[in-house]
Amino acid sequence: MNIEERLTIGMYQRIHSIPEKDNEITKGLKTISIIEGLTVEEVREWEISKFKNYLHYYTTINFREYENERKFHLKIGGVNYRLKDDPAKMSSGQFIDIVETMKTAEGNPIQYIDKVIAIIATRGKYDSDGVQARAEQIRELPLKDVWGVFVFFLNLYWRYLKITETYLEKEMEKTIDSATTLLNKNGRGS
Repeated sequence: MNIEERLTIGMYQRIHSIPEKDNEITKGLKTISIIEGLTVEEVREWEISKFKNYLHYYTTINFREYENERKFHLKIGGVNYRLKDDPAKMSSGQFIDIVETMKTAEGNPIQYIDKVIAIIATRGKYDSDGVQARAEQIRELPLKDVWGVFVFFLNLYWRYLKITETYLEKEMEKTIDSATTLLNKNGRGS
């Protein structure tokens, strides 16, 4: 099985949480440990040639080819889900949950892939109560299965959010202007 098939969302999140302050060799050591399911100490016992081969193999992963592969259906925990990747077609509950998730993840999209996919995955009606359980199951899926829809969603989401924020700001200004006009008339309509 190639690395793209083996690398799960959870592994990828753990790899991306390796401290930036670590040097490149230490980052590579921790990456190998995560992907191979070994402790750092076990990987440190390898011969240097084996370590270098794995390091090269795991640090040359290219997900560019998966960016254009948008899957619309995903099996999560043995159950089929439809991925609703267009923010304009989401329920207000989904959209609010997405905004809250992305706000709390401190700007690192990798750390919320699982939760975003769990929110956009539906079987008809949106089930906000099942998001956390789905997110845990999603961490076990191959990253390549959701990479394209996630990249597409993020690009679309940021544009949609800006449009929505601008619209809401203008509506709020209209409401304030109407209230001010009404108050200037001593609370009388005309």
